[in-house]
Amino acid sequence: MGFHRWSSMWWNSDSGPREFFSPSYPSTYPNYANCAWFLQTGELQVVSLNFTFVDLESGWDFIRVYDGPTAQHSLLGSVTGNQRATFNSSSRYMTVVFSTDHSVTRQGFRAEWAFIAAPMCKDRCGSSNSRCSCESSCERYGRCCHDYYDYCYHVTPTPVPACGGSLYGSGSISSPYYPSYYHDNAYCVWQLSAPAGQNVFLSFQDLDLDHCCNCDYVNVYDGPSTPSRLIGKLCQNSSSNLDFQSFSSYMTVMFRSDYSGVGRGFKAYFSSSLNQNTGPEEAEAKTEDKE
Repeated sequence: MGFHRWSSMWWNSDSGPREFFSPSYPSTYPNYANCAWFLQTGELQVVSLNFTFVDLESGWDFIRVYDGPTAQHSLLGSVTGNQRATFNSSSRYMTVVFSTDHSVTRQGFRAEWAFIAAPMCKDRCGSSNSRCSCESSCERYGRCCHDYYDYCYHVTPTPVPACGGSLYGSGSISSPYYPSYYHDNAYCVWQLSAPAGQNVFLSFQDLDLDHCCNCDYVNVYDGPSTPSRLIGKLCQNSSSNLDFQSFSSYMTVMFRSDYSGVGRGFKAYFSSSLNQNTGPEEAEAKTEDKE
């Protein structure tokens, strides 16, 4: 058996420093490391944590960030490999756990943290943001902003905007409330269609989703419904392959968000093309020539 290490540190709003590191950083961390950091803010504040350097054995050594004072609270996200990420708590507390396996070590990580003003619900009932919610659903899922019961508990919830639908030819689609934050538990499906014999071309111009790729995401399907062939999945870390083209005259786009953590969402433009190798501008030119 290898060497097992457990260490823990606790910081509150009156103590420093404002950064912490993996064991032995910037030298390599040990095998079988198991370290925890507990962060606590003052009243009406939340924790903002930013990993400025990450070099871990990808898929085997992890940093896990929890939204509360223990590792039994909900997972905000995990980091491995060379990922960099920023996390915000929904309350005064955050827990960070670093664990490594029995082999292969790297340089580790450096993290900076700050205490920032907690989001408020005043004049925002029925909406949500990346750290907490002023929607009535927050009572069920435990993500209410600190002043939710002062301003929103007896307020009629703001109706959730309709999303999805069947669209033809060309136009745009966007997440609910875009460019403001979309709401928790969103589910939208758009069916895009082109004239017979043409294909659908879709391009995402803006994308800002919650950091959890299995929580909030956009799926693109080559066909008239979600059982059609999946040709792409977009989430927060998607920075390439933002253009899609169907092989038929239909394309389906599905957007889903979970019960916690939101972003500004997305906006995408769609149009028709004559075949899979022809872009939308060329397709329009050929259509005009035929006329």
